[in-house]
Amino acid sequence: MGKFHFDLLAPIYDKLIKPKRPTALLMSIDRHLPMKESYNVLEIGGGTGRLAQYFVGSRIKLDTEKLDIDKKYKHALNDEFLYKIEGTKNTVVIIDPSKRMLLQAEKKNIGTLIEGYAEDLPFEENSFDLIIVSDSLHHWAHHQQAFEEISRVLSKEGVLAIEEINPQTSLGKLIMTFEKISLMGSKFFTPDQSTLMLKQVKLNVEEVTFHHGSSYQLIVRHS
Repeated sequence: MGKFHFDLLAPIYDKLIKPKRPTALLMSIDRHLPMKESYNVLEIGGGTGRLAQYFVGSRIKLDTEKLDIDKKYKHALNDEFLYKIEGTKNTVVIIDPSKRMLLQAEKKNIGTLIEGYAEDLPFEENSFDLIIVSDSLHHWAHHQQAFEEISRVLSKEGVLAIEEINPQTSLGKLIMTFEKISLMGSKFFTPDQSTLMLKQVKLNVEEVTFHHGSSYQLIVRHS
């Protein structure tokens, strides 16, 4: 989707695509992110802050008292009770090319909001413990360049979490067709294609999971 489309939809984006707790993604991150008191978190293409708002805390904690361990993966797709946020110590940054989307994020008091692109991240090397790319990869113009930038700013022990539409699924193909008709300029990649691009910048996929019938998640670290 081009910047124009997001600027147009910004005032109604959260109503059109209602925010929900990203439980499955939180679980994946929790399994791989090293324990620290606080984290520097970057969301690329974070838009209105629908996802970043869940990281404005310290450690993402698994609420084991309310969790049936044997059923956690079954419930992860639709329940909201699995995680809780504690403290207010994380540094959260959203970078997005749409100023109007960022104006919506500003209302959520998330953190630092930067108008910019994945291909040119205005940060020093090893700046972030966690980088999130949720439903934005297919909107980038130059994917390999963007991954090189991510590799540069991701800390040595950091985690890159990607959630993306899977063009191999029926719903994924429908979304792909819709965005093509709408002239959004999107380019979708299968999990294998994304993994190959990441490998070329020395980023290694440690976990691949499939969710909701149309998306996949990658947990990535430096090789």
